[in-house]
Amino acid sequence: MKSLLLRKVLAGISIAACSFSLVCGPVASTNVQAAPGNGNGNGGSETITPYSDYYEWVYMEKDGKLYKRLLNCTTGEWVSTWIYVRDL
Repeated sequence: MKSLLLRKVLAGISIAACSFSLVCGPVASTNVQAAPGNGNGNGGSETITPYSDYYEWVYMEKDGKLYKRLLNCTTGEWVSTWIYVRDL
């Protein structure tokens, strides 16, 4: 009876140790480098164009009040009007 219980406990500890080593073990990594050219003869001098616009909130303090306005950084155009945020 004690032998069976001891085997079950040891088996549980072994399984836990193996699971822990899989989760916390070293991770293989690969270095990635850009190719010098893309094969069309331009030597790799290509422009990257984003597929979606990048937006950023711009904040302004005026008369002790905080305002924000949304700017489309891709086109440089304002997307919204000044929006009151809070008193400072």
